[in-house]
Amino acid sequence: MKRYLNKENYFKTAVFIFILTLPLWRNLNTWVLPVLIMSWLNVSSLTDKKKQLKNHKISLLYIYSLFLFIFLSVIHDFPKHDLLILVKYLGFLLIPLVFLSVSAEKIKIRFVFIALGTGLLIAMISSWGAVLYSIFDRPANQYLKQSKYFFQWIYTGKNLLKPIDIHPSYFGVMLTFFIVALFFENDFSKLRNKKLLFFILSFLFLLFLLEITSRVAFLSFLLILLIMFFKKNTQFKIASIFFIFFIFFIGLQFDFFNKKINTIFQEERYFRWIKILSCFFNDKKDVILGWGHLNAEKNYIKAYQAGGFELARTQNYNAHNQYLEFFFRTGLFGLLFYIKTLKHFIQKTKLKNSAMFFLVIIIVFSFGESFLERNKGIFFFTTFYSILINNYAFKKTK
Repeated sequence: MKRYLNKENYFKTAVFIFILTLPLWRNLNTWVLPVLIMSWLNVSSLTDKKKQLKNHKISLLYIYSLFLFIFLSVIHDFPKHDLLILVKYLGFLLIPLVFLSVSAEKIKIRFVFIALGTGLLIAMISSWGAVLYSIFDRPANQYLKQSKYFFQWIYTGKNLLKPIDIHPSYFGVMLTFFIVALFFENDFSKLRNKKLLFFILSFLFLLFLLEITSRVAFLSFLLILLIMFFKKNTQFKIASIFFIFFIFFIGLQFDFFNKKINTIFQEERYFRWIKILSCFFNDKKDVILGWGHLNAEKNYIKAYQAGGFELARTQNYNAHNQYLEFFFRTGLFGLLFYIKTLKHFIQKTKLKNSAMFFLVIIIVFSFGESFLERNKGIFFFTTFYSILINNYAFKKTK
């Protein structure tokens, strides 16, 4: 019994719970973070932590430097800006420190994805449960008529994910990350040999991916499939073609692609970007150093007002683009450093296995959302950036 009640197992349990909560209720993972920190303090000696960090000091420096750029953008407006906003960005400091200072044996890739998949499954059951409740919360003679909505897009986007209070794009990228790991990660090869179980899991997760209709998640999924299409053998390529046609057929049945294509080409945010950029380039100093955190938000509102983007103005929308967000808030230096941080990830992991999936997702995600302005985005990025570097930087792929 004692061997199960040791410090290492406490840490692994805390890691499991922390990753499990990433796709769940909005601030749940924030409440779990102190538990992770406490277990990390006891899992190994300070000497061992320093030794591990020595191997990853450059990676840690990149993450901390991103925080430094954000910190500078906030104090740029001091004392007008409340410095308490920096609390939101503490994940940049704490999470990489935890995951880069322990051995990869303590946070294996398969273990991490099982935790993520468990959290996703809990969220899916909760969301589908809410749909079923709404179906049966009607007169008995309406059950059959109402039940058709389970497979229609009336329960999509924020409506489907309302029970777990999370934005569809953030949930969608985590769901995509898990699905492609299930399909291609070496550690799940045994599971893929269990055809029936693999089919059931794939069907459930893919169905939910279609139902939430996240453009960022779906585009990431298709890009990864396309990359793997050229990397795999002929048998896989044939299966992929049939699979893509199947998804396309399902999408046509529910008018999925028509709606998404229309929203992509009629997307207001492209015109918002152009309007903000036109304001930004009025001053060369802005281009180099950026507006700062608070001034960026004020200039967004001015640009939205000038461009007639009433919803964006009233809801105080950010740039909805992480590249532009760094550019506007921290200037050209901040943008280039963010790109350099992604380049460092490529160099360290050599894009082995899930590292490639993660990079594709982050590149696409950065075009569609200012995800590092949200707690969920910060936690997702810093967690998997650190874990994947820790696992892939110093060992060869099987």
